[in-house]
Amino acid sequence: MTTASRLAGSRQHRAGRFPDTVLYDARTAATLRAAHLSAEHGDRLASSSLLRSALATLLSAHATPGAVRRRSTGRRAPAAVAVARELISGRLADPPALDELAAAAGLSPFALLRAFRAETGLPPHAYLNHLRVRQARALLDLGLVPAEVAARTGFADQAHLTRHFKRVVGVPPGSYQRERLAAAGPMASARPASAIQRAKARALPGSRAGSPASRW
Repeated sequence: MTTASRLAGSRQHRAGRFPDTVLYDARTAATLRAAHLSAEHGDRLASSSLLRSALATLLSAHATPGAVRRRSTGRRAPAAVAVARELISGRLADPPALDELAAAAGLSPFALLRAFRAETGLPPHAYLNHLRVRQARALLDLGLVPAEVAARTGFADQAHLTRHFKRVVGVPPGSYQRERLAAAGPMASARPASAIQRAKARALPGSRAGSPASRW
């Protein structure tokens, strides 16, 4: 029980226990599966965030109540979330794990998860994927092939890009690119090479285009 509380980053159930030795919780099981798949893809932020969310859900839903001790983040939350967003936007291809993100923001991992969702409407790993998709759109508009776009924006492979891109945009990257290039017409291929290179540089992770002040 103590290990689960520590991993979840919650002190809410420090003195509690699990009355049942076997639990059936489809939602938590799905979250744990997603955490495992994210770890296989090398996505440290998603895997660590999902694991803590799953454990926190287990504690809240199935553990007997202990002594409630939840430290308020108070006025620190907006500034902490701003630090976390800036760190995420600057490291799209190599995002930090949740522990590193929380340490930089000055909050516990669980407190950061709650504050981040409250400020942005998304957990950190989902916010990261929205920024990645936005960068992917910019690179696709330049004519880069989806496989290269996936590598530049931090997705594990083209299939990983396609899954998140379709979830956010509604169509696969290839279809999006064909429609955009067709709408742009002949002028899309007539831009000077220097202009294209400058646009590529602006679209790379860490550029102003991915600044945390921009909301998806």
